[in-house]
Amino acid sequence: MKVLFIYPSNDLSVFTERRELSPPLGILYLAAVARREDHDVKVVDMRLKDEKPNEIKRYVDSFQPDVVGISGMTTEYISCLEIAASCKKARPDTITVIGGPHVTFTAEEVLGESEDLDVVVRGEGEHIFLKLLDALSQAPSLDEVEGITFRHRGKIVSTGQKHPIDNLDDVPYPARDLVSLKEYNYVTMLSSRGCPYRCTFCSTRLMWGSRYRARSPCNVVDEMQHISEKLGFHHIVFSDDNFTFDQARAKKICKEIIRRRLDVNWSCSARVDNFDRELLQSMKKAGCDEIYLGIESGNQKTLDMVKKDLSVETIRRAVKMLKEEDVIFTASFIIGFPWENEDDILETIRFAKEVDPKRVQFHFPAPYPGTEFRRDVRLYGSEIKPVEWEKYHASTPIVKTRIPEEKLLQLFIEGIQMLSDDNTIIHIL
Repeated sequence: MKVLFIYPSNDLSVFTERRELSPPLGILYLAAVARREDHDVKVVDMRLKDEKPNEIKRYVDSFQPDVVGISGMTTEYISCLEIAASCKKARPDTITVIGGPHVTFTAEEVLGESEDLDVVVRGEGEHIFLKLLDALSQAPSLDEVEGITFRHRGKIVSTGQKHPIDNLDDVPYPARDLVSLKEYNYVTMLSSRGCPYRCTFCSTRLMWGSRYRARSPCNVVDEMQHISEKLGFHHIVFSDDNFTFDQARAKKICKEIIRRRLDVNWSCSARVDNFDRELLQSMKKAGCDEIYLGIESGNQKTLDMVKKDLSVETIRRAVKMLKEEDVIFTASFIIGFPWENEDDILETIRFAKEVDPKRVQFHFPAPYPGTEFRRDVRLYGSEIKPVEWEKYHASTPIVKTRIPEEKLLQLFIEGIQMLSDDNTIIHIL
C-alpha cells in the first residue's frame, strides 16, 4: 500500500528566539516498520516550510496514497484535524489514520468531532499500524486489530489494548532518510519506553505503559554510531523520559561508547534519584554534555501532591553531586498548581535560584488528556479554562488557581527576572 505520513506545523516560535527542529521520531518509526513490510512510504514534515493544513493537497495529488497517517501533540491537534479534512477533500477514498498521546486518550471524542478521520491508533503504534495496514489491504473487518478506534456502520468501535512491544531491539531505526536531514538542527533517539513512576501531570505511563522496556546497550550505541558516521550528526538528544532508570544499563552504554571512541556528544533526561557519582562520571567521559531534570517544585507539599515521590533534600543532594562532578544540567519547574498560594510559588522560585542550573525551564501545569491531574482537577477546587488546544504549550495558565491570574503571571515574570542574569531561560525544549 502507499502510505503518506504527515507531521503538522505549529507556531511555538513565539517562545524561542530561534526555532530548533529535530526529525519527527514517532512517524519515522512507523515509516520504518511499514517500509520493512514493503509498503510504499512517503513522509512530509510540514514544519520545515511552515506549511498550512490546506497545503497538503499537493502531496496527496502527487503521491495518491491509500493511507494517510497523521501524528501530533495536543498543541497540534486542530492542525491534524484540518490536515485530515484536506486529505479527504483531495482524495475521498484515502483512509485517514491519526495517532499520538492526545488522541490516544480522546479516541471516541476525536472520531465524533471529525468525519474526515477514519481510524485512531492508541498508544505504541508500530505493531498496531502494521496490523491495520494488513487488514486494510485484505479488506476484512478491523475488529481483529488491537489498539484502534474506528467507525463501523455509523458506530464508533474500540478494540482491546495492544500489548506493548517486548523486545525494542526488533524495531528498526527511524527512517530518517525519508526527510531532508540538512533542515534539522539536531537528531533525537529513543532508547527506552515506559515509566514506572506516577506523576499526576504526565501521560507517559498511560501512553507507553508502566513497565520500563529498554533497548540493549549495543543496539543503542549502534544507532549512535550510525547517526554520527553515516548521517553526520555529532550531537544526539535522547528522548527517553528517564534514560538512567536502569543505571547498570546506562553504564554499559557509556562503556560501549568509550570503547568504540565515538565522536559524539549527547544529552538526556533523568530523575534526581536515578543516578550516582560513578554513573555521572561515566556519562561525562562518554560524551554526555547535559542532563535535563524535571525537578518541578521546591515546595514539598506540591511534590507530594503531584506524586513525584521525591523530597526537596533528595533534589539538593543530587544537584550537589552534579556540581561536584561538573555536569551541566537543565532544571524544569512548574508553578501555579490549583492548591498553591503565593508563598508556595515563591518557594519554588527561590529554590530554582538555589539550585542554579545552567538553563531553567518555567511553565504552568497543563491538564493534558489522560492525566490524573486533568481527571481530578475539580477535587482541588479548580477547573480547566475553556481554551483552545493550541494553548496547551504550558506557557499560559490553563487551570484556575488560588491567586489571580495577573498575580500568577507577575510571579512567573519575576522568577524569570530573578534567574535571567546568570541562567538561560527556556520555555519549550
